[in-house]
Order: sequence, then C-alpha cells, then structure tokens
Amino acid sequence: MKKESQTLSGESSTAPEKVPARQDDPILAVFLDRLELKLAEINMTKSRLAGRVGISRNTMSQFFLRERRPSTEILMRIANELSVSIDYLVGRTDDTEITSLLQQERIAELVGRFADLTPAEQESVMNYIIALRQARQAGQAKN
Repeated sequence: MKKESQTLSGESSTAPEKVPARQDDPILAVFLDRLELKLAEINMTKSRLAGRVGISRNTMSQFFLRERRPSTEILMRIANELSVSIDYLVGRTDDTEITSLLQQERIAELVGRFADLTPAEQESVMNYIIALRQARQAGQAKN
C-alpha cells in the first residue's frame, strides 16, 4: 500500500520506505555521519538499530550506501531509539535536545513517572498539560 510521506529534504514521496537518494545529498551525508557517531557512542550496531526501528538490515545498508533515504516515519523511529531529535540527526542543530532535557533532574523524573502509567493515564496527563497551557495563555492574553 502506497501513501504519501516526506523525505529528509522535505520532498513528497508516494513510497513510504523506498525513497531514492542522490550521491551528493548533503543532508543525507550529515544524517549518516551523525548516525554513525551516535551508534558508536552507545555501542550499538547498525543491524541492531535496524531491528529496533522495524526495518531490514538491507534497508539500513541501502541508507549507508546512499541508495535510499529514510522516510520521515523511519527517521522519527531512529531519533526516538537514539534519544535525539530529528533536527540533530539532519544537522539543523548540534544540540541533541532530548538528551539535554533528560539531564534536568525534574524532567528525567517526569519521564520516568510518565512511562510507568497506562496509556489511558498518559492520555489524561497529556490532556491536563494541554489544559494548563491553555489556561496560562488565556491569562496572559488578558494582561
């Protein structure tokens, strides 16, 4: 089944995983460099990452051979698995953001407690956070 997805460079594609790559694609080059650095940092193989994000080893190899680019969905899975932002992976920032946030004690505690909740409880927490933000914004608008 084909669906429209967005590639690293923001182009639309009708194939969610088979996104052709150009050999001179600078965004892909940064992505691959940062991916290799992060994998070395956490001592994870490309093969293991492929399995954890739900793609074949062959697909991962095609990324590194510059035969294909990851779809946005795959890019999100990789970023989540490596605890970095997509912006970091594609070179839009040098800050890994997620890692920086998790180094803050209160945020790390919040993430740990949130992970222990059921999906329904997590949804309730998210709704509460949204309601808090909306109330704060409404209060700021009055001032």
